[in-house]
Amino acid sequence: MLNPASLSRFGETVLDPDYGEIDRCDVLLQGESGDDIADVQLNFSADPPEPGGHVPTRRVGNVAVGAYQREGDECLRNIASADRKQIWIITERLDTPAPDPCQLGDAATDYVVSVLDRGQVPRRSGQPVASSLLRGHACGLLDSDELKRVAGVRVADRDPGFGDWQCEWTDGSGDAGVKVVFNRDNQFTTDDGQPAVIAGNRSSVSPNEWDDDSCLVRMLHRSYRNSLGDDTVEFMSLNVYGPKSTGKLCKTAKALAATAAKKLPAS
Repeated sequence: MLNPASLSRFGETVLDPDYGEIDRCDVLLQGESGDDIADVQLNFSADPPEPGGHVPTRRVGNVAVGAYQREGDECLRNIASADRKQIWIITERLDTPAPDPCQLGDAATDYVVSVLDRGQVPRRSGQPVASSLLRGHACGLLDSDELKRVAGVRVADRDPGFGDWQCEWTDGSGDAGVKVVFNRDNQFTTDDGQPAVIAGNRSSVSPNEWDDDSCLVRMLHRSYRNSLGDDTVEFMSLNVYGPKSTGKLCKTAKALAATAAKKLPAS
């Protein structure tokens, strides 16, 4: 869905398939020094498009393209596909001088639309390794009985993310729930939280990081070198939120992370 050549008029481009969340791909623009000066990020979303709104929208073939106003160094484009899924193009200026992020976003969006217009999106070449979280199923990591017993959440809604690489369980009120996300980064650090070892895995525990009245556990799954030769890690994020003390939320998050770890692909 992203093609570095289609953005080459803006500068030196590098396709990075492992820059962030698993439902994401990036093209990085590099300056004369080799440093990254801009990022073009594509995310898939399983959420159906929301009708209405104040975002200027145009029809292109059988998709709708929404163009948001630039906010500082960021620009956002949305593509609502014919199967009622969404593609988000997020462009960000990382350094100066750098191209206008909205011009970058429009160019990336035009290429995505051209791919969709040709029909089926090309499949991946090759398969992920057996231990990769790409093979995982977030919604299968926890069941209603475990969530009720450990977290006290009577599951009323289960919201799977794109590719089942994230999942959120809520009590229906929105006041209490659990969310799991599969993620990637260049390294796994515990600098933003309290170091921990959960189910034998290096982890961090961060109270109130995603929101007030919540506790986030990050658990390292595996380390590898990506196709560019860069050090990369895959990890699971598990966030518990609700009207409880931070101590109880973090105890619950650690217990659920230990339970979920048993169902992750063997690393």
